Amino acid sequence: MVVYSQAHDDIVVTPATTIAVTGTNTVTTITMPVVDDPNLITSVATVIIMDISDDVILVKPVDGSAELKSSSKFSLSAKQLPADITPQTGMKLEITYNGGILETYPAMFGNIQKVTVVSDANTDNGRTLTDFGTGGLWSNPENSDSILKNMTLNDVIELSQKGNDLDWNDFKGYNGKDVGSGQYIWEYKFDDGYILRVIGVINKKPDYILLSRNNDKGIDIRTDDVKEYIASSATPVSDNSKSIGEDSLSISEEIKEHFRVYETYSDENTKPERRLVQDFKSIMRYYNVPVRSAFTEYDNIDDILVSKYVLQKLYIVEQQDGSFKYYDEDLTEIKSSSSYLNIPEKAYTAFWDKDFVNKYISSNAKLENIYYISGEINQMGTAIYYKTTVGDYVYFYHYSIGEKLFSIEDFCKYQKAISDELAKHPNENDGSDIDISSIMDLSKYDLKNITSESERLKGDANCDGQVDLADAVMIMQALANPNKYGLDGTAEHHLTEQGKLNGDMDGDGLTVGDAQAIQRKLLGLVDTLTIQTPPVSNSYLYESYNDLNEALIKQDSSILVDSNNYGELFNKTVSAFGNKDIDLYVPAIDGKACDLKNKEGFSNISLMTAELYNLPWIWYHCKVNKTDVDVKLAYHSVIESSELNSAKTYYEVLKVIAPDAPNPDNYAKFESYQKIYESEITLVNDKKVVAMILEIANSSNVYVMFVYEGKLVSIYANKDALSESFWSSFSLEKY
Repeated sequence: MVVYSQAHDDIVVTPATTIAVTGTNTVTTITMPVVDDPNLITSVATVIIMDISDDVILVKPVDGSAELKSSSKFSLSAKQLPADITPQTGMKLEITYNGGILETYPAMFGNIQKVTVVSDANTDNGRTLTDFGTGGLWSNPENSDSILKNMTLNDVIELSQKGNDLDWNDFKGYNGKDVGSGQYIWEYKFDDGYILRVIGVINKKPDYILLSRNNDKGIDIRTDDVKEYIASSATPVSDNSKSIGEDSLSISEEIKEHFRVYETYSDENTKPERRLVQDFKSIMRYYNVPVRSAFTEYDNIDDILVSKYVLQKLYIVEQQDGSFKYYDEDLTEIKSSSSYLNIPEKAYTAFWDKDFVNKYISSNAKLENIYYISGEINQMGTAIYYKTTVGDYVYFYHYSIGEKLFSIEDFCKYQKAISDELAKHPNENDGSDIDISSIMDLSKYDLKNITSESERLKGDANCDGQVDLADAVMIMQALANPNKYGLDGTAEHHLTEQGKLNGDMDGDGLTVGDAQAIQRKLLGLVDTLTIQTPPVSNSYLYESYNDLNEALIKQDSSILVDSNNYGELFNKTVSAFGNKDIDLYVPAIDGKACDLKNKEGFSNISLMTAELYNLPWIWYHCKVNKTDVDVKLAYHSVIESSELNSAKTYYEVLKVIAPDAPNPDNYAKFESYQKIYESEITLVNDKKVVAMILEIANSSNVYVMFVYEGKLVSIYANKDALSESFWSSFSLEKY
């Protein structure tokens, strides 16, 4: 019988994890740190709070601290602070600890005994690093009301005149961000890919002050010619035939200079000096394109920008007072009487939102190119075309439908639907009254309905508000059977646009790797497995036990496709089935194979070439007493290891193949778990196994993992379903 402790008050704290069995009741005890052990070395660290995010506090040891030898950044939980301390950015704390330093990143203090306030935020002498989470700004207590400005390339040119006399004080008036680890690296970003980095130790002159563009080698502004570098690395001014595909943000310095107003100043005591008297607020490249016609015929921006649909290419310059001026290719100002030159405020705001791609497309996406497109009166609508590392997307604004965000495929489908309907109603003008609701549901493209990145639950592929195994299943099903489970799938529960965004864990599009990443996230796994990750992973789907048996025992050729890329362990597993060295086992209740079918209506069985711990797993989606129970098997016996031969429990196997995976001794480091412990459970025919139980934080679901006759078994279900009667009837039966 498994006993699930519902409250920590029931836990007996001892120096080691043990299992005590009395009759049929199992009592679990777990390891906790011994706070008052006199043999532990007590240390005191003085730190400054750099950032506060929910319950996590990021701190930096003060200069000269011994702790800096371990790490420049440490994290601690707000729960470790006394109740009378309200943490603030810039506050100096004194932390007493006796558990050493945990080698994570950021590092952590082991066994914190006491935390006291040395000084409140911004009361220390001299400057301190504050507001790390929103920019890492210099704050000068002597002039706390001073306004920090964004650095420009002109500022860099001016700073470079000081040469080797430049020091940290010269940069205190500018917004910058500390991106360093171990040493200070202050970073200042500019348009056109330029970055200035000031590197070194605060109390000494900087070691390097490097200006670079698009990750090139760059120059040190103290010794090299900044003007010459900018001129040689800037985007060249293209002629009319070559500039047709110019990114709306990639405006050359020469073009920008054209729109700035200078004057020459001199008097009898000074040499003539050229001064900037009027700068623009912003500038962008604008394409006058009849949106509907262009995107009905073409499905990508490259083809459109070399097509007949480009009517004009303009520069739109926003003045400091918020007004706009319009210039043609020859930089001649034109009048703004044409209606297509009216700039919608919503679209303009979206265009200049630097976080738009990460908020609405993917947190891991990077913007490659952006194009601002609007059209004539009979082609109303403003489109912002985003080329990103995860695909092409179009923001579209029209007064009749509001703000939308489409994938390029769906945007073209939408425009074609409008064109087709307009052909049926020749008296319509701009299509604003055309109803295509029977063809497309536009509500799912509403910008307000697309969860912002700060609110998006990464991993929630089925959009049910939580991340669990069902999300990994959704991804695998959508990839393996897109006609049924993909974006436009026929199944009731299929992938949605929001689910696709949520499920993309690494920003490279939805792949099997994302399903694996969700599994690893749920189990708190790190990338230090002893089993090498194969070059490629895949999943195969089956509807019945017989289908799986035919594929494995009779060596279905579909499994062997690209098998060389699936890794040595998958090949060994397939070969072992073919040679009858191992048999196919299936989950059973009272000796009868479990019914298959989970609540989402997905395929019943998944064969994954590499999943947890980079092992091949068979995943059975079962129904037991109308409740979903996921059962997974891995044949770890194919691994040739003397250590594994002597491992009798799941935890002992983990120590060999995944020593850093969450376990009874380290689970406190993983936020995903309320508890992890070992417990003996009794299966059918009084068969006893020692299982590792993983109770998930803020969830009623649990993992129960054990070794069963040379196989790793992982069962995931609601803890109420895994009752004593369930275990006493459960077994694995040879198929």
